[in-house]
Amino acid sequence: MDLRQSIEHHQACRDEAEATYKRLLNPDFEGTTWRRTVSEAERDVQAALGAPRDLTEIPSALQQSGRVMEVLRFLLAPPLSQDQFKLLCPKWPKGTEKSAGALSEEAARAVAEVFSSWRDATRTAPFLEAGDAAAKASAIAATAHMMAVNRYRTVRRMELAHQQERAVLDLLGALGYRKRESHLVDQPGALAEREFMHATQFKTADGSSHEVDVAIGLPKRTILALECKVSNDATNSVKRVNDVLKKATAWKRQWGRFVITGAMLQGVFSSKEPRRFLEEGIELFWSHRLEELRDFLLRFG
Repeated sequence: MDLRQSIEHHQACRDEAEATYKRLLNPDFEGTTWRRTVSEAERDVQAALGAPRDLTEIPSALQQSGRVMEVLRFLLAPPLSQDQFKLLCPKWPKGTEKSAGALSEEAARAVAEVFSSWRDATRTAPFLEAGDAAAKASAIAATAHMMAVNRYRTVRRMELAHQQERAVLDLLGALGYRKRESHLVDQPGALAEREFMHATQFKTADGSSHEVDVAIGLPKRTILALECKVSNDATNSVKRVNDVLKKATAWKRQWGRFVITGAMLQGVFSSKEPRRFLEEGIELFWSHRLEELRDFLLRFG
């Protein structure tokens, strides 16, 4: 199949994937999940405001737990992602937000200074400066809603991603591939033919490493580095594709012909994305057409 035919084939697959994603959307199920997400976010915002006493003792609260950081980031104008906040505050150890680890005094004060400069005065000033209980309730609701939108999209995508990876692993098992414990792949042949590893690290030319979702051993010491990507919308898909292209470039520089980068896609992707993958020599697969990955692997025996 030449490039033009391949692009046409994968454009059709893209359309099918989007239609499949739409069929999965159910207003009753999605509505219930959304309301639960909002309720959980409201609980977390209330708890976060209580820890630093309505934002008046942020440093001391952060020295107890970094978990309050998610709420603090969403109380900014505009709300900032972890990576954006890290740019503004290099001393902040962003891993403490998820782990709830304590910040050092220096890091906590640095975070508080950035928060003070960026906080949304419209939401925070009425209850910070005037003790307005109604304003506080309104700020909690507004902040929780913003957090819930972000959480919902992430949770929905992660649920689909887990199902997608599980389908790939089940296929490999059915084809007789043997699963190995994950370890750093740092040389050709590190993974034998008909073996695979889930969520493992590939060394790159600069000495760093990138995680690959599934590494599959092929003949002649070659490895298929398969990235599984789920996208909720066309805009989101650009980030997912860029992530694969970045890894593919790093792996190709280090491994040359010993690595084949592949992408397993599910959900909604921009119409431009199949061409971007194929022009970079990336093997493209779709979750609703899992048999194409099976056929690809069977060609190797």
